[in-house]
Amino acid sequence: MHLRTALRACVPRAGHTLLALKQPTRLVAPPILLSFRTASTEPAARRVRDVNTLVKDPNAFKEFKRALDLNRYTEIWRWYRVLYRTRDLERLSSRDFYKVVLLVKENRVFFERNDAARVRILNQIWTAMANSKIKPDPTLCKLFVELYGRAGDLANLEKVQAYMKEAGFPVLEKGVQQWIMLAAARTGNFDQAQRIYEFLKTSDAERDRVLANSLLMGYSRGRYEQPMLQLFEDMKSSGPAPDSLSHYHVLDYYASVGNIEEMEKWFAIMRKISSRPLQSAYNVAIYAYLAANQLDKSRELFKEVEQHNYVPDYRHDDLKVALAAHEGDTITAWKSFRRAYATRKKVASVQVMINLAKATGPVKVEDLEEFKKTLALAEYPMTANVLSYLLRGYRGLRDPVSAETVLRWMASKKWTTHGGHYADVIGTYLVHGDVENAKRLFNEVREKGQGIDKYSYAALVRRCVKENKLAEAALVLDNLERDDMFISVGLVESVRETLGAEHELVKRLTARFEEKVQASKTAKKTA
Repeated sequence: MHLRTALRACVPRAGHTLLALKQPTRLVAPPILLSFRTASTEPAARRVRDVNTLVKDPNAFKEFKRALDLNRYTEIWRWYRVLYRTRDLERLSSRDFYKVVLLVKENRVFFERNDAARVRILNQIWTAMANSKIKPDPTLCKLFVELYGRAGDLANLEKVQAYMKEAGFPVLEKGVQQWIMLAAARTGNFDQAQRIYEFLKTSDAERDRVLANSLLMGYSRGRYEQPMLQLFEDMKSSGPAPDSLSHYHVLDYYASVGNIEEMEKWFAIMRKISSRPLQSAYNVAIYAYLAANQLDKSRELFKEVEQHNYVPDYRHDDLKVALAAHEGDTITAWKSFRRAYATRKKVASVQVMINLAKATGPVKVEDLEEFKKTLALAEYPMTANVLSYLLRGYRGLRDPVSAETVLRWMASKKWTTHGGHYADVIGTYLVHGDVENAKRLFNEVREKGQGIDKYSYAALVRRCVKENKLAEAALVLDNLERDDMFISVGLVESVRETLGAEHELVKRLTARFEEKVQASKTAKKTA
């Protein structure tokens, strides 16, 4: 696994309590709050700023433009999502979309530092532009090309390239072709990658070295050892001569596959080339040692980094958190995490924080009480947001009993619970095929008069279809119809794409959608 997929805090092994992080295993992310400025430690003072509430704001577009002017990326992303939900993107310019996509590039607005998450959001933005009749300019297209290229998504790259050709934008320039080459190398299209490489080569050694390093990175990220080593040897024999970055890409490959012996050999070569190797080389080496549970070697490299006086980056901070978690020092891990992210004001929609207790089985109330105490020791306030992420974490772990335990504990401690929280627990029961408990919670939330919003309903339908739980999806539709919720065209299309147009569930969804659309048209005519 590459470092970009995130180094995270350690998950305890079975038999430990929620916070007993004494046994090292895979790395996951500890949580952070949505906003350190606005988060309240009092349940009653909770400030609701979620998208489902903000969709009712008539000044959403003005707030979005204001956030752009002030460069407040959290607000930019929040108000963009509001405009996306309300299908009010027609007034946005290509430059506005560029700033939104730039947030995705910089990992500013979502925690998952992995290619799949990035591609999913990029696809959503590209589709939103198409539906809103927004025509991307060359600068925005190049940014999409870069991000799809980094992710190795050749299919979406070709989609953007086709648009650029149709719009008359240059597609053969180096800035575009280089990313296509990287994606081709990463996806195993060696002939295409080599063809582009030969096409772009010049007589300028420095430019050719940048190009060769890009191809080398593609092979490294794609886990293609032989083409990577062959290219490296070609660079040594016929140029351009490999530099520190070239060596780093090879080292990165061996670190990612867990070949510690080869990684150490290449790290030794980098030390000979320079007394101060690239900081990223230290990061991937420390990660590899942590993954291999070689904590002593990790500590040695941390000391070297401090001696070299590198400027700490978020990856290095991640590693500090991971090492503290490996050593079972939960409080230090949380403090390190808070320092690392609070100073950069990073926003984390963390749905995996409860992975700290992944193997412990159903959570107990006393575990939650202990968790709250540990947060206090780490100077980290317990808020409704933390509990919401805790709930989603158990949803991700497919543990409905623990998810409902968290839900009940929230209510007993006077934390606000709403339909979205119930939807998280219901969805966890549904993927287990536990229809009876799902029905019970559907009825309970309805009796409380809270209700489940249409977005949560849509998420439940999508999840059941994705998990091939079609009987459970039908149950969700029963409740959706009972609550007279609107079905979006996006939900109909996604289910149709998965199941086919002739499936009974798709026909039922389509009929419901057409019924609501017709009712809406009739209401407008009457008004």
